[in-house]
Amino acid sequence: MSDPAFTLTISADAIAWYGAIVATISVVWSGLDYFRDRAKIRVRLAQGLALYPLSTERVFILEAVNHGRRLSTLTEAGFLMKSGGTIVILRPETISFPYELHEGKAITISLEKKEIFEQMQKRNSCITHAYFRDATGRIYKARVSKKLLNLPAQ
Repeated sequence: MSDPAFTLTISADAIAWYGAIVATISVVWSGLDYFRDRAKIRVRLAQGLALYPLSTERVFILEAVNHGRRLSTLTEAGFLMKSGGTIVILRPETISFPYELHEGKAITISLEKKEIFEQMQKRNSCITHAYFRDATGRIYKARVSKKLLNLPAQ
């Protein structure tokens, strides 16, 4: 019996197509990993009551939650004004900036509503967004509803 010779010929075009397809898939996969693995901060503004021994006061509750997969260092929090200015929260009582917000964690700041309304009247403008800024300069913000602004401050 004779041994049949097995030959396999691969053209240069087939190798080039294979390389192009694998490289494209690799680039797309890397891009998806980049967007999936970044920090995603969700900002929320609500109102509540601060209960002190002698009085109760209306407060704004500013919260940032990291839903992403990376650590984010928050450096600033505040409010954006309709006129283009900002109200920066310099010394929140509960935390100190810079603050490292790990994945899946949240940070909450409570502010007296009366102080914010005084700043709005002083600047003759209205707040439009609450925000947090991270160390890279990226701003994460949430729209302030008119419902929160129409309630009287105590």
